[in-house]
Amino acid sequence: MMRLRKPELGLLLLALFLLVGCATPSAPTGSPLYSGFDPRKPDRELARRLADAGLAKTFRKDPDAAARELHRKEAGTPQERLLLARTLIQAGVRHDRRGSEPEAAGRYLEAAGVAERLLESRPPAAVRDEALSLYSTASRAFLRLWADLPEGTPPRTTWEVEGISGSQVVTRTSVPGRAWPADRFVELTPTDTVRRKKLKPRVVREGVGLTFVGEMRRRTGEMTPRRVDLPTTALLDPAEPSSPASHRVELVDPNRAETTAIGGGSLPVAADFTTPRDRDLLINKGIRMMEIMGVLNPAKVLKKEGIYVLEPFDPERIPVVFIHGLQSSSFAWLPMLNGLTADPEIRKRYQFWVYQYPSGLPIALASARCRAHLDKVHALYAKAGRADNADRMVLVGHSMGGLHSRMQIIDSGDAFYSTAFQIPLEQLPISRQARETIRLATFFKPRPYVSRVVFMSTPHRGSEIASGWIGKISIALIRIPGDLLGFTSEILTLRDQVPGILVKRPPTSIGGLSPESTFVEALNERPLPRHVPYHSVIGDRGKGNTPKSSDGVVPYWSSHVEGAASEKIVPSDHSSQQHPDGIAEVNRILREHLQATPARR
Repeated sequence: MMRLRKPELGLLLLALFLLVGCATPSAPTGSPLYSGFDPRKPDRELARRLADAGLAKTFRKDPDAAARELHRKEAGTPQERLLLARTLIQAGVRHDRRGSEPEAAGRYLEAAGVAERLLESRPPAAVRDEALSLYSTASRAFLRLWADLPEGTPPRTTWEVEGISGSQVVTRTSVPGRAWPADRFVELTPTDTVRRKKLKPRVVREGVGLTFVGEMRRRTGEMTPRRVDLPTTALLDPAEPSSPASHRVELVDPNRAETTAIGGGSLPVAADFTTPRDRDLLINKGIRMMEIMGVLNPAKVLKKEGIYVLEPFDPERIPVVFIHGLQSSSFAWLPMLNGLTADPEIRKRYQFWVYQYPSGLPIALASARCRAHLDKVHALYAKAGRADNADRMVLVGHSMGGLHSRMQIIDSGDAFYSTAFQIPLEQLPISRQARETIRLATFFKPRPYVSRVVFMSTPHRGSEIASGWIGKISIALIRIPGDLLGFTSEILTLRDQVPGILVKRPPTSIGGLSPESTFVEALNERPLPRHVPYHSVIGDRGKGNTPKSSDGVVPYWSSHVEGAASEKIVPSDHSSQQHPDGIAEVNRILREHLQATPARR
C-alpha cells in the first residue's frame, strides 16, 4: 500500500477542502482584430496592376527595379502611388525572406510614407481606404522587424536601414503624457505571437500601430511585481517630405493614447489589453503550487507578500485594491481585471493593485500586515501630491479576502484582544516583539482613506467546512513561520502560569474561518461603519433559492451582511469574482463610486 508523506497528505486534504474554492481562472480563447492585409500572401491585385503598367516582368526579376521605376512617378496619380506602395511592400517581403532585415525595413518604411502622404492629399473614399490599408500593412511589417531583437534586449533607440532611395534613419521618440518609459522595456513580444489566449472577453481596439506585450522589470523602491507585462502599441510616424530619410517610432500606453495623427487626420490607436494578462498566466504555470504552499507553509512564499500595482504607478488614478482568498493568489483576479479593462471609463479613472499574501497566516495577523501595506500605498500618493485620490481607495475582497477588507474599515475596540486575554497587554510577561505583534493584530483603527468596500463570497460568519474533519486535519498540517508566531510559544508556555491567558493553540487562517472561532465572534461584535459604503456579491450556484442558498462553500446566512449599499446574487459557485455577472456588478459599483466621489478639479 502506498503511503503519503505529510506534505503530500496535506496537499490532498487541502485540495478536498478547497475543491470549489478560490481557484486560478481558466477561460476560452479568442483572437485580436487587425486591419490591413497579410503581405506574405500572394497579392493578385498587385500582379494585375503591374501588368497594366507594363512592369510585371521587371517585378518578377527584380522588385526593387520595379519600385524604382514607379518611385520616379510618385507625384503622379493616386493609383500610381497606391501601386508604388504595394510594390514596395512586396519588395520588402522578398528581402525579409532572404534575411536582409535592414533592406526589408527600408522598403516597408518607404511604403508607409507613400501611403501616408497619399492620405494627406484627402483622396476619394475608395483610395483613402486602400491607402490606409497599405499604411497599416507596411507600418506593422516594419515595426515587427524593428522589435525583433534578442530576448532581454531593450527596444532600439535608432536604426539605420536601406530603402530604394538610400539610407533611412529611424529614431525612437516619446511624447509626454502618452508614452511608456521605453528605456524600461527589456522585451517586446507581438501580441499575435502569444499562442495561449485564455481570457474572455478579448479587450482589443482596432486601429493603427502594432500591439505588443511590453515586459518591464521592477526597480528598487517600486511597488510592482518583479516583472510587469504591459499593453503596448508601437506607432510609426513616417518622415516628412522635407526630411524623407528621418522616421520616428513611439511606444505608447494605449489607455492614454486613444488616437494619433496620421495622414492629416486622427486615427484610433490599436490596442490589446487582454494578451498581457494571458502572458501572466502563461509564465506562471507553477502558481497553483505556490497558492497551496501559501496555506500549508506560509514561510516559503512570505517573501512574495505585498501590495503590488500592475503597471507603472499613476497618482492621477484612484487605487482599487483586490484581496484574494484562501489557497489563492492575485492571479485569481485576472478575469476580473480583464473584464473591468473593457470599460474605457474604468481604465482611465482607476489603477488596479493586488494584495498578495500567504493565506495560511492567521486572519488578524495577515490583516495587520495588509493594513501596513495600504498605509504605504497612501503615503506614495501623498508624496506625489494626490492624497485625494488615495482617499477614494476601494477594496475588493474575495472570500477570506473580504474579511481582510472588513478589518480595514472597523474599529477593533478590545473585541479581538479579549477573546485571547483577560489581562492588560502591558502585564503579559512576554518579549517586546511578541507584545508588538499582538498589539498590531488585535488593536487597530479603520483606515480613513478606504472609502468603499466590495465583499465577494465573503464568510462574515464563517464556513462550516472549516470546522469539519478536513478543515481540522488541514489546520494540523499548517506550519506558521516562527518569526511571525514566535510569540505563540511564549504565550502557550505561560498559559498554565499566568491567569487570564485564553489561547489554547496557535491560530491559523482555516481555524479563523470556523463559525465557532473566537475571531468570527469578535469580528461580528464590531459594527461596520455607516459612512463607508459596502456591497455584497453572493453566489447561489444558479438555484435561485436565496435566502436558503449557498455558493458551495459559504452559505447565504454567512455572506449576507446587514446595511449593505447593495447586494447582488449571481448564479456562480464560490468563484463569484470570475463570473461575468460578478465582474459586471463590480464595474457598476466602480462607476457609482465615480459619481459619489467627484474628482479634484
